[in-house]
Amino acid sequence: MKSKNISQNHFGIQAQCYDLYTFDYDEDLDFFRSLVSVEQHVLELGAGTGRVGIQLIPLCQTYTAIDASPDMIRIFKQKFNDLMSAKPVQFLVQKMENIDLNRKFDLIICPFRSFLHLNKTEKIQLLTSIERHISYRGKFVLAYYPFTIEHSKKWHEKYFDWEFTDMENNAWIKRDHMRFFDSELKFERTVEFYKNGSLQSTHDESLYWISDEDFLKMVNATSLKIIEKRIGFPTKNGTVGHDVVWTLAK
Repeated sequence: MKSKNISQNHFGIQAQCYDLYTFDYDEDLDFFRSLVSVEQHVLELGAGTGRVGIQLIPLCQTYTAIDASPDMIRIFKQKFNDLMSAKPVQFLVQKMENIDLNRKFDLIICPFRSFLHLNKTEKIQLLTSIERHISYRGKFVLAYYPFTIEHSKKWHEKYFDWEFTDMENNAWIKRDHMRFFDSELKFERTVEFYKNGSLQSTHDESLYWISDEDFLKMVNATSLKIIEKRIGFPTKNGTVGHDVVWTLAK
């Protein structure tokens, strides 16, 4: 498979519709809110349009958002401006595996599947960067979806109401949006159509799935220690979701 090179143009397109796809995905929000306290300095990697961050800003002392997409950050900034909050917030457009902020954070989070956009080398770079940026007794909390064919089928039917139309080619179709997965879920190709039927954009987005074994090897190459691994997010009514959630510390 060719190496991944997701264009800024793709993330610009995704930013325009990201909130429409994720507006009712909230099963991780209580968990991330529960991690934050008023004295903490919080860093979010892959902050996107602020789905998680906008919930955390009122709860912490300072908040820093990093995302590679200027369009995602622009939308997040607008949401923050609408809050009319005086809370110290910093928005940075840069790749999260290359952070060098010359400061430390009490809590660093990487929600949803942002981590999966990084290849193996980039994942190791990120973990090494976390070493430099995590404070004494600070935590790094990472969550990502452990995709399988069956998980992906259930996830898309639940959150996008897509119809699973073709088992052989693993294809879903919903109205004016079509997405195809290869048989091993190594990449996804999204083809977006608007209602006039014209082709608007096409891209191949590589997602680098990771096993627990490979993740542990990466962590063991750093000074970080695994505090906890859980499946799903704890709530008052039990555990929800299927995400793998790691908590690391120095």
